[in-house]
Amino acid sequence: MTRLRIAVLAGAAVLVVGVAGGCSDDLSRDEVLEAVQSQPWPPGATVKLRDDPGGGRYARAVARAYDEVAVAPWRAVGDEVEAAVAAGWVPVYVQCAGPQDSVRVDLVHEVREGVPATATVGGEIVNDIDDPVPLSEGSTTVSVQVVAAAPQDLADPTLLFPSLRDPDAAVAVDLATCLDDPPEDGELRWVGTPAALPDVGGPLPEDESPDE
Repeated sequence: MTRLRIAVLAGAAVLVVGVAGGCSDDLSRDEVLEAVQSQPWPPGATVKLRDDPGGGRYARAVARAYDEVAVAPWRAVGDEVEAAVAAGWVPVYVQCAGPQDSVRVDLVHEVREGVPATATVGGEIVNDIDDPVPLSEGSTTVSVQVVAAAPQDLADPTLLFPSLRDPDAAVAVDLATCLDDPPEDGELRWVGTPAALPDVGGPLPEDESPDE
């Protein structure tokens, strides 16, 4: 068993994801933003919460981080996911299409009690004009995007993915297919269910939308 898989299993044992109970339904936008800002992973992330766009739609707090490394995407993403698991995140989805193509892992975690979030870690080889190229001609760009549930989501958990509202659904997937033994023929592989919250939720029904 690899070091990464051991870390994933350890992370899965300590995570509890859910939005029921507690006082999380009364949290403000700023409190959710502060919870995202306080996270140890990803380090050096830019955290933002823009104004609600209106029309029943609402913004979620987002953290973003980027890095460039001279290793294949599957290895670069594996290193980043290992750091995420050590910080308490649980991978619930992984997708890859060969060591020269993109790799994606979705993870879930509570940024504070009762406030779940998703993180998407991606790795892709690009050159100076952002075109996919062989590793010998470019580097792997690793991106991380964390999106936290908004107060509107906490008030109505049906707006969230099952893996964010049901603790039993937050089970770590086996990443070995993509991160230990990536496909060499370009074949698309995936395990688990995607769980990446968009940075904007809604629109809410008219009778649930905040007054203008």
